[in-house]
Amino acid sequence: MAAEPDAWTEIAYVSLSKSGGSEVNFQALTETVDIDIGEKGGEGIPTLAGGRVWKNTPMEDSTVTLEMYCVFAGTTGTSGTGYGVFDIFNSGAGQDASQPIAVTLNSADVSRLKYRLCITWTDDSAFAGGTAATAASTNALRFVMADAQCISVKVSMTDGILKFTVAFKAPAYDINGAGTIQMASGDDTALTALSAYVFPTTKF
Repeated sequence: MAAEPDAWTEIAYVSLSKSGGSEVNFQALTETVDIDIGEKGGEGIPTLAGGRVWKNTPMEDSTVTLEMYCVFAGTTGTSGTGYGVFDIFNSGAGQDASQPIAVTLNSADVSRLKYRLCITWTDDSAFAGGTAATAASTNALRFVMADAQCISVKVSMTDGILKFTVAFKAPAYDINGAGTIQMASGDDTALTALSAYVFPTTKF
């Protein structure tokens, strides 16, 4: 039996896949992860009697921001390890299959491909990363955001090291009302592997 962790610290697994593509692992380049799940808000509407009527507002979009130390413009072929993000920002349009890589932002990038981002914390010492299953009798927490777009890449070298701040955004639901955000965990229990991501039919 695996003892429950006091907290998840230091180590996380970060993977990304475009619709119909393979999983690419980015934890080796990533320093921080910020998950901003969209607010399920509302407001009180004053009535003439001095009371309030509560009005629900639609759930807002969710955003995940990664601080990364990329060393190349992108990732070639079907490599399972990520090296750069400009090809993702460019939705894979005109990706190079071999070195050297040159990613040009252009008007042809109108498709804005959908991506699935998966972040996993686990005490499974043999975890394969990405969207793989965890072993029995281990603990894990997994966040998944499907149908996301890479909306922003900010590059800076203000503190002596080249850093990329990369943001992904997804709506709360797809056009048919199916959810795009999933949080799963296993307490002394295996998490099952996710299915390959295919927009719009297979999210998890």
